[in-house]
Amino acid sequence: MDNPTRRTLTRLEKGFHAVVAVCITTALFVLERLTEPMTSGGSVEGHFIFLAGTMGLVSASLWIYSLWSRRRQKVIREASAALIRKDIDRGRLVMAYQPILDMDSGEVVSCEALLRVLDNENKPMAPARFLVEVEEHGLQAYLSRAIVRMVEVDYREHRLSLPVTVNLSLADIGDDDLITLLLVPRSFALNIEVTETAFLGATPHALQTLDRLRGRGVKIYLDDFGTGYSSFTHLAEMPIDVLKIDREFIRKSQLSPKHAAICKTIVDLTRTIDVASVAEGVETVEEQRFLRGIGCDRIQGYLYHRPMTASALASVLSDAPRMPVPQSKPWAVHAPGPSLTAHATAIHPMPTRTLAEHLAN
Repeated sequence: MDNPTRRTLTRLEKGFHAVVAVCITTALFVLERLTEPMTSGGSVEGHFIFLAGTMGLVSASLWIYSLWSRRRQKVIREASAALIRKDIDRGRLVMAYQPILDMDSGEVVSCEALLRVLDNENKPMAPARFLVEVEEHGLQAYLSRAIVRMVEVDYREHRLSLPVTVNLSLADIGDDDLITLLLVPRSFALNIEVTETAFLGATPHALQTLDRLRGRGVKIYLDDFGTGYSSFTHLAEMPIDVLKIDREFIRKSQLSPKHAAICKTIVDLTRTIDVASVAEGVETVEEQRFLRGIGCDRIQGYLYHRPMTASALASVLSDAPRMPVPQSKPWAVHAPGPSLTAHATAIHPMPTRTLAEHLAN
């Protein structure tokens, strides 16, 4: 029989240890000795100490399988992350741009940069599933840095100078490399959009970073306002320049007097705290008429332009940089700008060139 005093203690990982025994008798002896302090506790320097933990017996073969399984999962995660990085770098991602118009003048005053993913047939598709995978692998900041560079390439190739916003997550704000990239001097204004939910979860350091960006001329857009649970007190403390009213409020404003009243209250509030208001997702003349009536500053939506390629945006700015707005009636419904789908085959040369090759030009 094995000597019950012989055993080997080893550390598996942080918080996990194992005692290796050569037979079940030794294993049971060690287990009994280890559980004694947990059932009775003890006194140390006049203080009663009670220990807690989880223990159990496992065969060597099962333990080895468990280690192999965890290692296999780690390899799969690392391989998936590598594939996502490859998708980002090899040109499967492209940018679309949706103009934002001034309510009074009808001028295109800025645009929002929106990510699109190209499928195997080189057709753009919504990036929702891709973004979930990016978040699961902690690659948000890596993707955001690539987005900023793609916007720079588009703007340089098409000689654009229109202010543009990119969407950032809470994880992005804590990435020093991304913040440094945002502060690089450019020939156009690069601003950022942060969702209301992200603001609510922001740390003091993240808020200080946003203040630092504002101090260097970067405008902060609060996106999807109304979808979270922020109070007016939170709003007053947020370092923002522009507030975007969520499209659901815009749509429901035509269906419910309560939602119409909420929209008006939000617009009135933006004037009080001295930030601009943008209504997103505007699709009907009735919505435009209502927003104009309550004094909304800017407007964005399919009523005027769908997301488009950088080339199409350059054409829109060249052909009609300003759309006259009759003061006695709402805007006429202008034909939407060229859609991203319409330009799928010529959307961007990136499918055949890497991001690094673009940046080298």
